[in-house]
Amino acid sequence: MNKKLYIIPISLFLVTIPFILFAGENADFELDVSIFSGTSILNIKETSYNTKMVPVAGISLSSYFMAGRVFSYGFEFLYQYSFKSNYNNYYYYDSYHSFYLIPNIGLHLHRSMLSYYFLIGLGVSYSFSDYHNKFYMISSVGAGIKLKKSFIQAILLNYNHSFLKNYKTYETIKIYVSINVRNIVKKLHNTGGDKR
Repeated sequence: MNKKLYIIPISLFLVTIPFILFAGENADFELDVSIFSGTSILNIKETSYNTKMVPVAGISLSSYFMAGRVFSYGFEFLYQYSFKSNYNNYYYYDSYHSFYLIPNIGLHLHRSMLSYYFLIGLGVSYSFSDYHNKFYMISSVGAGIKLKKSFIQAILLNYNHSFLKNYKTYETIKIYVSINVRNIVKKLHNTGGDKR
């Protein structure tokens, strides 16, 4: 993958920073913190490993800037830990850490008690692994529900494809559970105001 292409998601991320820093209290954006778990499906070229599954887990910070009621744009920054793959006490892949930066666009369908949303993005990853490139491109597609009047803000099913030359297959499927940072801060602020 051409390293010059990495400038695209990084530039999109930098463009969103001023909106986060200067967004007022009434600005129409959301900031979610999520925990997730799932599995990566891996198959390195020119090896006898065949296709193996590797458990993954991590934490994510996501922003969504609403352009009207239906469309949004934003980014996801996440840390992911990939566990060792243990097949009959033989470790085909060692554990490693990764950081992802994925700008995305979204479609939101609102209902009375919950909303459906769909996300698509293209970003970069940096992995501390001996099995593949440190930097590589990654695409992301997700579908989820947002819960109104609930501590848990959203539940999301996410699929990632990693663009790595030395892999026949590198796919990751994850389930996210999210809480909304702004809503929690507002509740804490209002509670503090009532006490005064």
